[in-house]
Amino acid sequence: MEWPILASVGFAATVTAAVSLLVFPVLFRLRGPQFAIGSWVLAEMCLLAVANTEKLGASTGIGLPIQIARSMGSSRADREMFVFLLVLALFALIFVGSVPFLRSKADYGLLAVRDGEGAAESVGVSPVPLKLGVYVATAATTGAIGAAVLLFKLRVTTGSAFSLIGWNAFVIFIVIIGGQGRIWGPVLSAVLFFGLRKALADFGALYLILLGAIAVFFWERSQSSSWRPAPAGSAV
Repeated sequence: MEWPILASVGFAATVTAAVSLLVFPVLFRLRGPQFAIGSWVLAEMCLLAVANTEKLGASTGIGLPIQIARSMGSSRADREMFVFLLVLALFALIFVGSVPFLRSKADYGLLAVRDGEGAAESVGVSPVPLKLGVYVATAATTGAIGAAVLLFKLRVTTGSAFSLIGWNAFVIFIVIIGGQGRIWGPVLSAVLFFGLRKALADFGALYLILLGAIAVFFWERSQSSSWRPAPAGSAV
């Protein structure tokens, strides 16, 4: 059965959201570094599951049907423009959805949970619904963006879908540089990241070391100035 491309992207978002609902009760029993390691282990389990499924191409991967490529455009330039517009639409959707959230009581509830879950509960904040909502929304958007990336590559492989550097390290770098809770921060830091990658890619390992040093510098600064007061007259 052939699906329209946009429907397939929506299906990818739905599946990842459903998986996040299943793993949430297990992963969110963990805290701090344990949560990060548990998430990494889950990703490795997904990688192994895909790598051992013949219908998904196993470890060698599988190319997308030629009909999909043709439906995006007759030439490579047309296909790249299609994926660019798709990613731009996803960005606009996520951006527009993030603005009201960052100005809502839920955002301040999450800040309270971050600073101290027990203290947050004592003032009436329920951590579990907040965490669940953010986790499922993040999983859905990640699934949609992942589908767009694979449409660009026209091939599904375990390396492209579960790359530690491509999906974790660089994204974390962009978030750290952009700052937490700043809507334009990650956008500007993404521009900075790709600029650095283009300028320093020829330096090999030094390029990654420099990115790490920049991330540590901005992380230290963010930790000393990340607190934000709630608006006057509002309640969490």
